[in-house]
Amino acid sequence: MKKLSLLLIFILLLAGCSSQDFPNRSVQLIIPYSPGGTTDLVARAFAESFSKELGVDVTIINQPGASGSVGTLAVHDAKPDGYTLLVSADSLGIQRVMGLSTLSFGDFEPILLLTNDPKVIVVGKDSPYTTAGELFNAMREKGLSMSYTGPGGSGHVQALLYESLGAKLTLTPFPGGLDAIVALLGNQVDFTNSNASVVREYLESGDLKALAVCGSKPLQIDASVPLLEDEVEGAKELMDMPFTPLSLLANKDVPEDVLETLREAAKRAVESEEWKNYIASSGQETLYTEYSTVEEMKSFFSSFESRMSWLLYEAGVTESSPEEFSIPRP
Repeated sequence: MKKLSLLLIFILLLAGCSSQDFPNRSVQLIIPYSPGGTTDLVARAFAESFSKELGVDVTIINQPGASGSVGTLAVHDAKPDGYTLLVSADSLGIQRVMGLSTLSFGDFEPILLLTNDPKVIVVGKDSPYTTAGELFNAMREKGLSMSYTGPGGSGHVQALLYESLGAKLTLTPFPGGLDAIVALLGNQVDFTNSNASVVREYLESGDLKALAVCGSKPLQIDASVPLLEDEVEGAKELMDMPFTPLSLLANKDVPEDVLETLREAAKRAVESEEWKNYIASSGQETLYTEYSTVEEMKSFFSSFESRMSWLLYEAGVTESSPEEFSIPRP
């Protein structure tokens, strides 16, 4: 009996100290979208520096499906030990009202608010439309088709904003941003809203043309691309938000000391030259410089969920009212 008691004490001591040597094996970053899209590209660039700072391998696992809810659920249901993390995009803020999941940002702990990947309206190289004004006139007069990454995503939100400006659209969903571009390259649709990091090489090669930036800042990789507000009347007040905020999240039950280890490593990772070079070349906006504390990140998530959920609800495309989840009006 005495030996058994000592064994139990030893096991309990091990359990209590299990997080003190974190990390002692590889960490997984779950991407809830297919390879090649903005979340995937940013995660892979970040993983290189993050791995060096953690001192272990950081592996990328793509788990696409249902507008990001499949991979998100996988992280939520994983063991809360800090070895399985989520690189989330905007969709986590609207999954509840869209009926895709019961999860929200509040079900996770923020490690780092990474970037906003600016949205760019792009058309094929042989498109008859040479300006955003011409494109919107065609949307209003006869209607156009647009590829996007699924219900409730940033592309869907922007389509609703375009419709509020009089556009008539036929939306075709795809599992990721790269898939939406491939559809455009194959002339399956008239245009798409792409993220700067995803579309950059196609703009450089001349396969696609950028007609406008959907945001309040010029595009870092090509400042000559006009802001949508300068091309389309009424667009200015609709373009003042980050449409694709990307964040590194952990299960909310991960021990606090593990969370702090992850946060400190993430902060050091974004100071690396490799990461800074990626930011400069891809045109990302660094949200971590604006929202650096846990409290600031959580406040951002709450505000973002409120704006997006009510926008979608008032457009009549949600399954539930934000009020059912106590999401306040913005």
